[in-house]
Amino acid sequence: ERLGLDGVVVVDEDAAAAHLGALQEGGTTGLVLSEGIHQFHFKKELKPHFKPNNTLVISQFHPNARWAAHYAMTRNQLVCALSGAVIVIVSGLEKDSNGRRSGTFDTGMTALKMNVPVFVVSPAFFDDAPEGNRALINQGCLEWRPSEGVGAIEQAMHSISHQTKRKTLSKAVSGDLFQKDVNSNPDKAA
Repeated sequence: ERLGLDGVVVVDEDAAAAHLGALQEGGTTGLVLSEGIHQFHFKKELKPHFKPNNTLVISQFHPNARWAAHYAMTRNQLVCALSGAVIVIVSGLEKDSNGRRSGTFDTGMTALKMNVPVFVVSPAFFDDAPEGNRALINQGCLEWRPSEGVGAIEQAMHSISHQTKRKTLSKAVSGDLFQKDVNSNPDKAA
């Protein structure tokens, strides 16, 4: 909520809590989809807050593509490219006991590779500390204590040069960061 009050655009996948906090405070938000734009529907808790001037919904996939796990992982790259910082609240380990990859962990690691600051809520904040949070911090993400406020996050966001962001977005647009499946058959995505 505080970041929304400070004019920061919240960019995330379709996670209602992050967007809702920004919108309730009069902020703006961007939803990055892991499906085609024609598949998108606002979650009921977001709908009352949506206005054409406060929400951007984007997808890099075929308009009719259905959600797929590999689209979610690819989408994470665009979320990072659009972000001045990434905030991880709770993350699982890179892979769970069934071998499934954690999208949140993947986003944190992707952001690190793209030199986007990653703030991970301190495991000490939780009664039952998320294992992925500690692992991300061990990989080089910044441990963040919510009680300390968002000052460090805002400072990191403002320190990223516009030239660095332009280069990252340029790579994203040219396809250097993403799989080339924008024109793929959406029926195969299901």
